Amino acid sequence: MDAKAKRPSKSHGTPAQRPTTRSPVGPISSSTTLVPSTTNIIDVGSKTSDNFPVPDTPFTSAADILSRAYSTTGDALMVAPASPEDYHALLETRDDRGSRARLFYLENQRLLIVTVPIGHHEALHLHLNHLLSVEMFSMGLQSDWMETGATTFQSDLGNTSAGEGDSGGRPDSERPGVDAWPVLVVEAGWTQSMASLRCKKDFWFRHSNHQVKIVILAKAFPPGEDNIGAERRILVEHWQEPARLQRAGATETRLHAAAARDSVCLQTINIVWVGPVPYDDASTPMQRDHTNFNVTRGPLKLDFASLFLRQPAANTNEHDILLDDTDLQKYAVGVWLRKPRP
Repeated sequence: MDAKAKRPSKSHGTPAQRPTTRSPVGPISSSTTLVPSTTNIIDVGSKTSDNFPVPDTPFTSAADILSRAYSTTGDALMVAPASPEDYHALLETRDDRGSRARLFYLENQRLLIVTVPIGHHEALHLHLNHLLSVEMFSMGLQSDWMETGATTFQSDLGNTSAGEGDSGGRPDSERPGVDAWPVLVVEAGWTQSMASLRCKKDFWFRHSNHQVKIVILAKAFPPGEDNIGAERRILVEHWQEPARLQRAGATETRLHAAAARDSVCLQTINIVWVGPVPYDDASTPMQRDHTNFNVTRGPLKLDFASLFLRQPAANTNEHDILLDDTDLQKYAVGVWLRKPRP
């Protein structure tokens, strides 16, 4: 879809003029009224969602790990234990071979996550990121929003932890520089577990020294996974750090210690196939009908000030980003649809 194409307007409300004063680590917007989800996110995620990711293998050799990653039927390989030297060896081998695998290394956990960009994995984050970008572009902010993609970000905490996101971006006017941390990161998982995605989420908040403001996790549940009776389901989690962590005067040590335990899931949204027949039995036109997907706890709403590091300008069309249920239904269509059967 053309990012500049006109679409029906959504009711965002007219933002009131607000002071532009920022705290040392970013603005706290009064425009978003979302509160932490009271839903137990384990109930709508996988049963082991809050556990440490289960390793698939210990580190063997860089060549072997890459071979195993690309021979799996899913989109990720969990490697533990893995030393910093193991990570750098894999990084060098990956780059020498021109592999598109994305690497995530968490030093304290000795965990190495190798993500393989299979089609469904890419659809999960690219489609969602595109919808968010369309909303930004509708406000005339396309020249300010810089995509960060799978850029490698080294920890700001002085260790060898490093991450390569799926999608993300930052406002160039407020955070210039090709090596600047994103404010938004979108992480996707096809067969990759929620535990793995949440480890990545903690990295983005903590190791960016709280420069990352929003993390969106998009987890699909293919047939055969724990999908709570649904044939096709996507779970979207919207994470931020609570405003109380952004108050002036809080020491960096206290901020760092609190980040992993105090990032808050503001929204848990499920997008589920509810068509009249099982998805695999449905015709292609039926699979393309977005109304055959049901959305619970939408819309997805992202705070403008957290994204652009300033309040919406007065007397403009600037507002919080809103993906309504129809957007999310069409997103699900794009994620699940395969080539038409002959």
